[in-house]
Amino acid sequence: MFDQAQLMDILSKILQALELQTDRQPGAAISPEINKNLAELLQASTDEGMVGAIDVQSSDIINLVTMLYEAIWADYSVSVPIPIKELIGRMQITIMKVALSDTDFFNKENYPARMVLNEFAEAGIGWTEVEDLDGGPLSGKISELVNRVLEDHQDENETFFQEVLRDFRGFRAKEEASETRKLEQRILRVDEREERVDDIKELVTERINEKNLGREIHDFVRELLETHCHKFIVMLVLKEGPDTNAWKQPINTIDVLLWSIQDHEHEGDRDRLEVVNPRPLDNLRKAMKITRLSAADIDNQITRLKEVQEETLSWTEAAALVKQEPANDVYIEEGAQTQPDVLPDLPEDDPCMMQADNLQVGIWVEFSGDEDHISVR
Repeated sequence: MFDQAQLMDILSKILQALELQTDRQPGAAISPEINKNLAELLQASTDEGMVGAIDVQSSDIINLVTMLYEAIWADYSVSVPIPIKELIGRMQITIMKVALSDTDFFNKENYPARMVLNEFAEAGIGWTEVEDLDGGPLSGKISELVNRVLEDHQDENETFFQEVLRDFRGFRAKEEASETRKLEQRILRVDEREERVDDIKELVTERINEKNLGREIHDFVRELLETHCHKFIVMLVLKEGPDTNAWKQPINTIDVLLWSIQDHEHEGDRDRLEVVNPRPLDNLRKAMKITRLSAADIDNQITRLKEVQEETLSWTEAAALVKQEPANDVYIEEGAQTQPDVLPDLPEDDPCMMQADNLQVGIWVEFSGDEDHISVR
C-alpha cells in the first residue's frame, strides 16, 4: 500500500507533467486529465514492485477534491470565466496535497486554502468585462498567485495560504476603489446626457414599477427601491445609455430582493435565501456607496432590510405550521340541534278561537305582551 510520502511524490510528478501540458495547451489541467495521470502513475508504480493500493481515507480525500474541481467546471458554474477556471485548475494537485496532509481542509469552512479557491472563483463571477479578462489585471493577479502557490508552497498550509489570501484581498480592494472612481468620473463627464435626466428618471421609475406590479411590498423596501436603487440606476443609465445592458445587474438584484420579502411557501426557502442573499446585499452596498450614502446609513439600510426579510420568512413559516395542524372538528349528536318551538293547534270550542271567529273584518286588534304592544288590522 502506498504511504503518504509515496503518494505525495506521485502527485508531484503529475503536477510537473500537467504544468508542461499547460504551457503547450491552456486548460489542460482539468479533473479528468488528473484522474487519468494518477491512474497511470499508480499502475506504473505497481509494475515497479510497489503495492498498488491507496488507503481508504486518502482515496476519499482525492475523490472529494476531484469532485470540488469538477463542480467548478460543471454547467452551473458557467458564470466563472474560462480563463479563471483554467488558473484555478492548475492548483488542483497542490490543493489535493494540502487536503491529504491536513484534515482541517474539509473540517473548517474558512480554511485558508479553501477560501483562496472560493475568492478566485467569486472574483471571476463578479467580473463583467469578460472580453478583457484574459491578460487583464484580474487574471494577471490570479496567475501571479497561482504561480506562487505552485512554486513556493511547502508544508505550512494555513500560514502560506493566509498570506496568499491577504495579498489577493488587498488587490481586490484597490481594484474596486479604482473602478468606483472611474465610474464616478465617467458619470460626471457625460454632460450631453444631462439634458435627458428627467426622461431617464421617468424611464427608471417605470422599470422599477414593472417589478412592483401586483406585489404587496413592505413600506421600507418600497422606499429603498424608489430612492437609493432608483438614484443608482439613473446614474448608471446616464453613463451607459438606456439601450445597453446596464440595466441587467441592478434589475436582477431587484428581482432577488423582491423574492426575498415575499411569502415563502416552499420547503427549503430559508436555505435558498441564505445562499443567494449575500450577493444582492453586496450589490446594494456598492450601489448606495456610489450614490454617496454614508457608511453608517448603508449599514442601517442593510440591517433593516435583513430584519424585513426575517420577519417575512418567520411569518410565512409560522403560517405554514398553522396550516399543517389538524382542525378540531365539532360533532353534533343527532337530535341535539336547536329546533324552533311548535305551538299546539287549539280546538274549535276554545274561548279564544270562538272570540276570534266573532270579530268583524277590518277592525283593529291590539296584542299586548310584557314589554311590547302591537296593533294590527
